[in-house]
Amino acid sequence: PRLIKIIAHVYPDACDAQDIDGRTPLHFACDSSSVLFEDDDDETDEAKEPQPICHDAVCALLSESLVAATIEDADEMSPLEHAIMSNASLRTVKLLQHASAKHLQMTSTSTCPGPTTMSRRRVSLEMENGDTSYQGEVIVL
Repeated sequence: PRLIKIIAHVYPDACDAQDIDGRTPLHFACDSSSVLFEDDDDETDEAKEPQPICHDAVCALLSESLVAATIEDADEMSPLEHAIMSNASLRTVKLLQHASAKHLQMTSTSTCPGPTTMSRRRVSLEMENGDTSYQGEVIVL
């Protein structure tokens, strides 16, 4: 994790880099079945034990960029979904949820020109025949 943190700090764009399958380093860190290097040993795929998710590695990657938390790979899976499928700790899952939410919040506020106000208004919809049987609330931006 320390080396990951150093690389992420020196080259933050590496955190968001995607391979041919759309996977980022965060996807690999969250997928216990991922294989980074194909080695020539005689061990079969069935004999290999899945590696536990390293919370510190996930923290190191998110420390420099939250973007990767929301990127989906070619299988339309986010790092959060890989972590859940890999039985990551609740602490890691919550960290990924928070990172995704924070990035999406920052993205949505940066695309809005100003503060958004919402208000609820009671409405009665009048049909063509004059019937006002629907009454309810709508949210107006």
